[in-house]
Amino acid sequence: MNPRTRRRTRALKGGARRCVPVLVGVALLVPLAEGSGRDDGHGAGASPREAARGADAALAGARADAGRGGSSEAGQRPGRGGGASATVHAGASLVAAGPNAAPSAAGYTRTQGRSVPAPTAPTPPSPHAPAHAASLYAGSPPVPHAAPAYAGSVHASVKKPARVDTSCRQAPEKGAAKPPATKGAGLVERLGLAQAWDLAQGEGVTVGVVDSGVDDRHPGLDGVVGTAAEVVTVRTKEGFRIQQPRSPDLDCEGHGTAVAGLIAAQRTADSPLPGVAPGARVRSVRVADGVENASGEALAAAIDRAAAGGAKILNLSFALPVDRAPVRAAVRRAVQGDVLVVAAAGNEGSAEDAAGSGSAPKTYPAAYKGVLAVGAVAADGQPMQKSNRGDWVDLAAYGEEEAVLASGGRGFRSEKGTSFAAPQVAAAAALVRSRHPGLDAGEVADRLVASAAPVGGGRDPRTGAGVVDPFGALTQLAGGEDRSDAEEHASDQAVLPVQPVPEPHPLLEGGARTAVVWSAVLLLAVVVSLLGAPAVRRAARRGWRAGTTAAGRDEQHRHARREQPAAHALERLTGPPAPPPGSRSTPATPLAQTVNRRTHRTS
Repeated sequence: MNPRTRRRTRALKGGARRCVPVLVGVALLVPLAEGSGRDDGHGAGASPREAARGADAALAGARADAGRGGSSEAGQRPGRGGGASATVHAGASLVAAGPNAAPSAAGYTRTQGRSVPAPTAPTPPSPHAPAHAASLYAGSPPVPHAAPAYAGSVHASVKKPARVDTSCRQAPEKGAAKPPATKGAGLVERLGLAQAWDLAQGEGVTVGVVDSGVDDRHPGLDGVVGTAAEVVTVRTKEGFRIQQPRSPDLDCEGHGTAVAGLIAAQRTADSPLPGVAPGARVRSVRVADGVENASGEALAAAIDRAAAGGAKILNLSFALPVDRAPVRAAVRRAVQGDVLVVAAAGNEGSAEDAAGSGSAPKTYPAAYKGVLAVGAVAADGQPMQKSNRGDWVDLAAYGEEEAVLASGGRGFRSEKGTSFAAPQVAAAAALVRSRHPGLDAGEVADRLVASAAPVGGGRDPRTGAGVVDPFGALTQLAGGEDRSDAEEHASDQAVLPVQPVPEPHPLLEGGARTAVVWSAVLLLAVVVSLLGAPAVRRAARRGWRAGTTAAGRDEQHRHARREQPAAHALERLTGPPAPPPGSRSTPATPLAQTVNRRTHRTS
């Protein structure tokens, strides 16, 4: 072998020995990358700089072990970074800085002898690998460019999960330009909201809406909806994924937009339908797959997300036919967190159920303990036939052909069902919590139930205590019973006692009747006296004789002369008429005699 070939062979062997530490560093840092570089929902992962410093630390640790003799105990002792994936090297532990860690310029935290638990448990390497790697490293110099090469591979392996496509398969139903006409008075008049708004409008209260989403592009919801989220069912260990909805796919069904509008819509020139609590805010959590298709874990995550966002009232306008343990646990956590949960009773009722002869299974979450279950009534206050019945129904609201906001950015439509009665109760609770912030969720529920207007004079299995009365709930006097007593005796609190019909009584008793008769006689006497006074005075002037007085005769004579002017003129010319035969003759007037003389002379 010539010298040139010998030099090339030594160079190749040296290069091979220099590559061995790179492989050792990769083997030692894979558990660290899996433990601290894993995406935990906050998007935190190992950066290239962190991976490079980690590789350097691992190589330095291997060198230190080689200096100690390369014993295989390095893989067995805690803190020596050997075979277990839950530990890293004692010489330099490298942990990626998380969201709660103190900020640093390098973006990582260096610890000494500290174990970093890994969320997953990968297959541990052989305990003899670290010792063997140390012995190889002892005779080879470090490779300067090994760390950047490993850093690139770590950065490429840690990625945020891809966003799940939740776009609408078809555009939401387009609403009408004007709100549809409703039977009778509007919701504002039926619930007496004009009087309730003088006391409170829901300021400072957030209502969580777990539904099909909320389209906040509608003019009535401008500035009402806060940061929204959506829960998607996925086939992972958790069973769901939480992400942020994207416009325009905010509400494909329009159900959640209608619910949010009934709670806190604003009255504007383009949207004349106000919500029951126009001063409240809405926190929307969209169930992207639909409630009927979502898993129990996804629904529970949506409830937790809404309750954790500062909502004091939670509106659940859906009814499940079966009890799901994750949903029940999520509702219990919300109730324990002083969140008033309001749920729809469901629309599976029938004519047999309305008559009380059919079976009425419970629906959930309305039937859970601590939840206000809401039925529906028509505009005239009569229970809606399809509203579910049962002793678990607490109260009711209007839910037949109600005008609501439509999805798609504008428009209105008409809806019916207990899904649209529940938000009226949730909004009434927002009014109470705004007016009385010191009340807890149980006390607010008691006010709503105790002040409800009974339907038919008593408790009904489809309407519970009656129709919600926001003004009555705001002005209800505080009771002395505690929460447990109120739940056990809800019917006694909710129904006003029916008073017996009073027996008919005469309008006037004996003494009162006599007093009224004498009063009438005296009044008649006064009237007769006033009317008879002029006649008495005339009779006194005549001397109490029949006929007219002298003044009366003169008046009659003057009246007669005015009526017969021609007769008086003839009497002046010819004199008075001749007396009848046998009576004493009266001498003729000088005028008559003068006329007779002139006539005789002429003849």
